[in-house]
Amino acid sequence: PTAEPTAEPTAEPTAEPTAEPTPTNVPVISVPVDAVVTVGETTFGDDVSPEAAELLKELAQAKAEVAFYEEQVAAATAQALTHLDPIVDDIEAQLAAGADWADLTAIYNEDPGMMAGRATAETGYAVCADMTGFDKPFVDAAMALANVGDVSPRTAGAYGYYLIKYVSDVAEGPVALDEVRAELEPEVLTTKQEAEYEAKVAAWIAEASVTKDLKALEN
Repeated sequence: PTAEPTAEPTAEPTAEPTAEPTPTNVPVISVPVDAVVTVGETTFGDDVSPEAAELLKELAQAKAEVAFYEEQVAAATAQALTHLDPIVDDIEAQLAAGADWADLTAIYNEDPGMMAGRATAETGYAVCADMTGFDKPFVDAAMALANVGDVSPRTAGAYGYYLIKYVSDVAEGPVALDEVRAELEPEVLTTKQEAEYEAKVAAWIAEASVTKDLKALEN
């Protein structure tokens, strides 16, 4: 929660700050001009120009900051998942005791695509190896299941933990339109609406004899 300030500021700032604030707890990497630095497959020695050396220092600093924040995100994610462990423990215990998968899904599921009323809630997700439309840990865990009815171990991913059940195999071949109509209709409608809008805008511009003067942007 945030708190309201206890009083209004007593005066306006007297001067603009002279420099951008420096992030705290961010590692700083210094690369001396005479150092040998490798970027990709290119090695720079002590004959590197000051300009290139400065760029290399900025690159090293940027990489260090990215690595630092990635570590922070990973640590925060791991900490968040520990709060879910007791819930997943309970779900896995119930499954082991013979609880119905659909009943547990109705109680614990937080995946929008598996909510009641969605087509995928009835059929599940069609997944194949190396699929890029889903989170990679989800795809890998799904493809590791060997037999229909198998349930994956808890798998950490971008959205929390996945528990995946191998429901059925998708038969190769044509798919009846009625089976995918509900999913395709909104996509087709959006595509047609966007195309119609772009055509209308183009027609209005043509009728108005609009001209472009990119040089005016330079002034």
